[in-house]
Amino acid sequence: MLKIGEFVPPLLGKPDHPRRRPDIMCDLMRMEWLRASDNFPACWACFLVYDDRVDVLAITGSKQRIDHSMSPDEAGALWADLCECGWHRASEEEITRHQMSHRKLRSIVYGGL
Repeated sequence: MLKIGEFVPPLLGKPDHPRRRPDIMCDLMRMEWLRASDNFPACWACFLVYDDRVDVLAITGSKQRIDHSMSPDEAGALWADLCECGWHRASEEEITRHQMSHRKLRSIVYGGL
């Protein structure tokens, strides 16, 4: 069972980027995927984890969409809620087999494909 916030590592401090322009750059830490099951092939969630926020794009039902930036605590709670409903971390094999990408998920969310 995943713990709330497990996918978001504790931040030990901001990285030192002396030439970084904070107005145009963010540090993407990683992309995490959840999916419901083979019984619900269109139900995917993508978590883009940054230093101070998590951008979530998801299809959680036939007419339920999430496209929202949230705090790591809020994203951890959503992650835990989805796992409680039977969702699981998508493996690299599942992501590859379904040819899933953030771009494809965005197209599904907004294009109805």
